[in-house]
Amino acid sequence: MAILRLRVPCCNSIRSCNVTAVYIRDVETMEVVRRIGAVRCYRLGYNPYVTVEFDPQRHIIYYFYVSNRGNPYIRFHHIPPNLTETEAREFVLKAHGLA
Repeated sequence: MAILRLRVPCCNSIRSCNVTAVYIRDVETMEVVRRIGAVRCYRLGYNPYVTVEFDPQRHIIYYFYVSNRGNPYIRFHHIPPNLTETEAREFVLKAHGLA
């Protein structure tokens, strides 16, 4: 198992939080292993970090957000070696029902 330190997503709006989460998903089963939800960092006064443990061969780690216009934004933190970035993007869109 590998260890990765990630910054927790922050929402800086008082009314709504558009930021979604960081997901750790199993590539073989499409199951969510862990979801790190967004927090309101302005209330905390700092940007929190979290340490996650994952299997580098099976797990994909990514930040996912869909804008108000329906555009998906994906930022990968880890892609398994058996996937290219294009395949990983298609996998994420399919997992969230957008493909």
